[in-house]
Amino acid sequence: MPNVTQATLVNLFKAWGVSDSESGKVSDAILGWMKKDYVASSAGAPEAEDYEREEIPYAPPGRPLRSFSELGTIAAARDLFYDETRQPNELWQRFANAFSLYSFQNPSINGASPELLAGLGITDTAQQKQLDDYIHGRGAYENKGGGYFKNAQDVSAMFGAQSPASALSTQISSLRIIITVREGRSTFRINALIAPPGGATIPVVQTNQNSGTNQGEPTAPAENAAAAGTANGASQATKKLNYPFTILEFRENDEMPSPLQPVSS
Repeated sequence: MPNVTQATLVNLFKAWGVSDSESGKVSDAILGWMKKDYVASSAGAPEAEDYEREEIPYAPPGRPLRSFSELGTIAAARDLFYDETRQPNELWQRFANAFSLYSFQNPSINGASPELLAGLGITDTAQQKQLDDYIHGRGAYENKGGGYFKNAQDVSAMFGAQSPASALSTQISSLRIIITVREGRSTFRINALIAPPGGATIPVVQTNQNSGTNQGEPTAPAENAAAAGTANGASQATKKLNYPFTILEFRENDEMPSPLQPVSS
């Protein structure tokens, strides 16, 4: 999400059957929420003044989404992603599955969903299904099991050298690791998201130079470091752990994500 373009959002929404006018308006609404001084190009796209007229006035934060639940506060977007009872609908779930809240320049096709191809303007459902089947070992690839692309040549062999898919990365930007330990009826689960060097990062938000604070924005986690202190807190020492990766998330006993549904032709 931090690096998404209007073209990607419009392509995705149109692939979902959203009208051209609404696709442009919702795309501008999301980008206007995330980027300071963003200039909308679609008729009817919300402006900062529109939020001031809400029952409880507020202002667009001008920074990347921290949570997909923020879609419920974005004018125009909330009408697309929520039902009449203000509960997230199917398009909300598809949007959350299509994007990451972390920052990286080029998505990996090995973790791609059909929504990624749609965002690139690849609307051929047969190609979308072929990618989904290849990665997850379904359909024609069921006997071979799940596959992966090693390089750009592998991608071109499936989609063609001129396809936008050929520009996608084949390297991992982030990797989720889930470890579950069971003893009798007790279960303990660790859910961690890590990034290799040069991989995904937490979006950096400009700090307020006047106050010296970051206005409550998240900052990137310290890499390869842990603090240890004495019992009375009189002193602390920093010890390098030399992890070959950065921990982006670490959760215990959280709710397991729902599996993605296969694409139908």
